[in-house]
Amino acid sequence: MNIYQAAQSVYPKVVSQICHNHYKEGIRQNLGVRTDPTYVPFMRDIELLFAKRRSKEEFAHVAGKIFYHYKHDPRCVGVLVDIQKRLPQLTAYMYQPHIPRTTNLIESYNSHLEGRLKTIKGFESFTHADQWLNAYFLKRRLQPFTDCTKQFKSLNGTCSLEHTLRFPSTTA
Repeated sequence: MNIYQAAQSVYPKVVSQICHNHYKEGIRQNLGVRTDPTYVPFMRDIELLFAKRRSKEEFAHVAGKIFYHYKHDPRCVGVLVDIQKRLPQLTAYMYQPHIPRTTNLIESYNSHLEGRLKTIKGFESFTHADQWLNAYFLKRRLQPFTDCTKQFKSLNGTCSLEHTLRFPSTTA
């Protein structure tokens, strides 16, 4: 939660979205569903809750049905209370049109950077590291996508910078 508060204090208009995949994984680990089948049905219901983009009303309706079904189990209620507590960060996609529900695309960039940095034994100085990272990010922002598939296939041939720039209107 501190990271969201820090971002909010530096960037007051920031919209923070918790990655649904990571959040659900935390619930799985907390309930031990991979080793104990006790909470597998509850986890299936949580998966259903986060399975797609939902309106506020639909999200509340599905969560309410889950609560009604598991209201006598304190661990399930604890998970649902945590979901309610983090609701603004779990449902930020409702407030901005292009917020993803997962961080998979971001993680692919991070893993690529991590792989590149593993081959480097070190930098001569902080200035050298700063220059190398600036060059790396500049290259990543300007290099066209080549192997996107499925819903990202339309990105091929374009660079990430093209999708973030806001060009002023050319009409006078």
